[in-house]
Amino acid sequence: MKNTFKNSIIALSAMIIFGGCLKTNEYYQGFTDIAPLADFPLSHLSSDTLTVYAVNIATSADATSDTLVAVHLSAKNHVGDVTFQLGLGSQDPAFLAFMAAHTEYTLMPPNLYSFDSSVTIINAGVLTTANFSVKFKTATVDTGGNNLFLSNEYVLPIIIKSAGNYEIAQNFRMIVMRVLAKNKYDGLYSLRIKSTGWSAYGIADGPTNTWPSNVILSTAGASSLDLTTKEAGANQPAFTAAGGVTGFGATTARFTFDANNNLISVVNTTPDDGRGRTLTLNPAVSDSRYDPATKTIYAAYIMGQTGRPKQYFYDTLTYVKPR
Repeated sequence: MKNTFKNSIIALSAMIIFGGCLKTNEYYQGFTDIAPLADFPLSHLSSDTLTVYAVNIATSADATSDTLVAVHLSAKNHVGDVTFQLGLGSQDPAFLAFMAAHTEYTLMPPNLYSFDSSVTIINAGVLTTANFSVKFKTATVDTGGNNLFLSNEYVLPIIIKSAGNYEIAQNFRMIVMRVLAKNKYDGLYSLRIKSTGWSAYGIADGPTNTWPSNVILSTAGASSLDLTTKEAGANQPAFTAAGGVTGFGATTARFTFDANNNLISVVNTTPDDGRGRTLTLNPAVSDSRYDPATKTIYAAYIMGQTGRPKQYFYDTLTYVKPR
């Protein structure tokens, strides 16, 4: 199974050629001179963050779910074919520092992945990129039957070891992949929302409204998902009293289910910005759940804010297709 991440070559290359100078830690290396530099377009090495990949669970323990990772040479002109040599970056100082600061992550065991050791960019330079394949055994389980990719927070550092006769950009030399297997709830859903309690603040109070586009439930853990929408981003979606769409800042919903598909938690994953906004499961509704027969989620939860009454949400999310 191949899961190809389509990147905008123009946008990413522009980011590298013109935006690399915005990254300013000890690994910073600008792209303002004319010397070509090898790089990973999606690397977040300079900002000390991970590049997240959500891949499908493979069809069997021996099968793989594959993804493609792009490499690039930031030459202002085409320079011909260039071959990059790739390797594991587990001993790179930046990766060691990252792991020391983020003990929640685990280096992915070597039996769970493989990747091409070299990749050639045809007619490298300008906006030309090349992809290499990374294969993950995402259906692997432990002795208790738990999927390893869902029960562990794996990271995989891949580094450019050499780039022919060209130098390597220090702030884009390595990509640290945070690999998630999509859990069974992951996908695109239609969304219907009923809210009550905030009529005094211009929010719909009573009617049920349908969100204008499919919303995203993306894997955040073995049985947890984050809700995002095209219109409101990661902000908690809602409707105004006039029926327009809106979203609440500093309020991002994460849903968690138990082994029986019961919704057991709704929390706000954004730190408090001073308003004290919280999300909690509505204890008065006992059947918030995922129905596997209809692939529908019924979620009753409460939004709180300092100095305001409780706002009640009753969401119905119906699975549409994979994301």
